[in-house]
Amino acid sequence: MKNQNLKINKTKLVARLMIAVILLVSAISLTGCGQFEYEWEVNSHKEFVEKIEQYNSVHDLYVNTFISFDLDDNEQVSKSLYSQFTMLFPRANSFSQKNGYIYDIHEDALSIRFLFYLRDDGENPNEYAYKVKCNLVIADFNFTKNNKIEILSSECENASSEFYSLKYDLAYEESLKIHGSNEEKNAFYNYVYHYSIYVDGAEVCCIHISSIDEASEEKLNEIIQMLSDSLVVLNTEKNFIWRGKK
Repeated sequence: MKNQNLKINKTKLVARLMIAVILLVSAISLTGCGQFEYEWEVNSHKEFVEKIEQYNSVHDLYVNTFISFDLDDNEQVSKSLYSQFTMLFPRANSFSQKNGYIYDIHEDALSIRFLFYLRDDGENPNEYAYKVKCNLVIADFNFTKNNKIEILSSECENASSEFYSLKYDLAYEESLKIHGSNEEKNAFYNYVYHYSIYVDGAEVCCIHISSIDEASEEKLNEIIQMLSDSLVVLNTEKNFIWRGKK
């Protein structure tokens, strides 16, 4: 009986060791094939430019063009968010964990989002009367100030995923970080207006303007003009403000 119990115990031990090995191999396999979230969020155009310049500083001979809006000194803006999100493979994630950032050589498909809250013009202005949310469309070409850049009314959707559904257009958003953004959003705004930025006819940015009260054509034109006057193109040549462009 004692030998039989010993054999049973040995069998159980071997089985447990085999299970442990299988779990370890599975974990290594999943880690090796998996991807990891990488995101950051800053509160100013200046910080965004610094992030993009760092990202572009080591590249794979092709550097994407990014756009931004320099509204750091605009008194109508009560809050600004500049955000980036992407998925990294293990090697890039290891670099990110060690250094706190990545380069273009690690990942060349950044998802860029901007959000600006604007005050209204009343005696007791609402700090969040308007929400302007911009989602960059990843363009497969570079462009400069010599290209035709225009902001036009459109029917663009920020994205088809749950992260950019209508409830987000109607909600006050404290952050643009995707992590934890599945929570329910309470409606804060009542109207949404859609615009797009086009470069030589190709869409490079989707813009949603949300408002508490119905916005007049004059007000919408004012907001679009503000964006036009502050639009910045970031590429390998230089940074420039798109002003006076016809």
